[in-house]
Amino acid sequence: MPVVSEDWLDPSSWAGVGVAWGAVRDGAALRLARIARGGATEVFHVEETEWRGGCAVRTRLLEDVKRGARLVAGLPPSRVMLRSLHSPIQDPLKSAEIWPSLLDAALPFPLESCLVAFGESRPAEGSGLSCLAAAIRMEDLQAECRAWEGLGLDPECMVPEALVIAGARPGVHVWVGGGRSVFVQWTDAGFAACGGAKDPSREGKTLQRFLGALADAPAPEWVGPGGDDREEVLERGLALAALGQGTGMMNLRADAGAHPGLSRRASRTRRTFLTLCAVLLGLSAGMPLILRTLVNRHVEATRARMAVLYREVTGERSPPGQERLLLERWIDQEWGAVRSAADRIFTPGMGPGMSEVLSVCSRLGITVRTWSQEADVLRLSFAADRGLAERLVEELGQYGWRGDLAETDAGGWRFNGERES
Repeated sequence: MPVVSEDWLDPSSWAGVGVAWGAVRDGAALRLARIARGGATEVFHVEETEWRGGCAVRTRLLEDVKRGARLVAGLPPSRVMLRSLHSPIQDPLKSAEIWPSLLDAALPFPLESCLVAFGESRPAEGSGLSCLAAAIRMEDLQAECRAWEGLGLDPECMVPEALVIAGARPGVHVWVGGGRSVFVQWTDAGFAACGGAKDPSREGKTLQRFLGALADAPAPEWVGPGGDDREEVLERGLALAALGQGTGMMNLRADAGAHPGLSRRASRTRRTFLTLCAVLLGLSAGMPLILRTLVNRHVEATRARMAVLYREVTGERSPPGQERLLLERWIDQEWGAVRSAADRIFTPGMGPGMSEVLSVCSRLGITVRTWSQEADVLRLSFAADRGLAERLVEELGQYGWRGDLAETDAGGWRFNGERES
């Protein structure tokens, strides 16, 4: 039982195209729609006799296909079977294990001889999950391919027509062509039934039996060339599905029955992905070595420039890697006194502990009148009451300042202290 993988269900997700054609056989005629991505739809109706004679539409389609356009053909209900499956299990992964068994019981022919595709699982009415499944016998798929080859065409994808007509909208939808008809019913719960007839008449026996079997169904929506609306719905829907813009894309020409060109494209996509992974893995593995090499080159170039500058300044050569150390020593020896004076003039800073004393005064609300500090000797005069003055001395002691507190006038104080090492 060849099961269609998710990648094959909708190739537009990995093999993007800019132009797509939808093709429908309708009696002795072909109905075609061409859509360019972001462009308008062009619709063509060509009789088979004209087509076989080599008409302009055929030439244009074949030229587009050579340039990479995708051709999608419809599968009539006589070739493909659609079934709505129900699983009592809520877990999608566990339900996926029993979908084939449920579909096998719902088909009139062996499942092992079919290409099978399963749609997305959805919550079912009441409980559990539901899933739309499609199956086509390999011999029926091959017969469809031969029929298209007889017209000089080789579609990359083949999609059930019943999925395209209604766009999964609830109701009864009937496509009436010039030589046949397709009908499908969707409910709020999902797909219900579909069929087809060689008689395109609205009063045809097959269609009337289908409609008569639908209990409490709404009035049919008649579409297509012989319907009331949406004449090109089928061929246009197939082309849109090929671009990933429509609904109902479930490609059954896949895996064992895949189009050779699409198979080659899938192989190239996989090879490109694996090659990219290998390149990224190689880069990630070699990146530390590459970075280390670049950094080493930069360091060596910088050292070379420093060696040249060192010789220009001092007139002497330096051992490799010793330029900065020797230059600092040379500057201290030749210009140490000047640099020390410049540092004192141009880069003054608070003496050791100055920020601590000021922060304490600010927190206590004490006004500093004069400040004098040399190394670890501090002379400070300030205004405060006795309690705050004594508290200041106490807190300065926590930072290592020890000294005498003397009252100079009413509300004025002087502190002479030294900082313990």
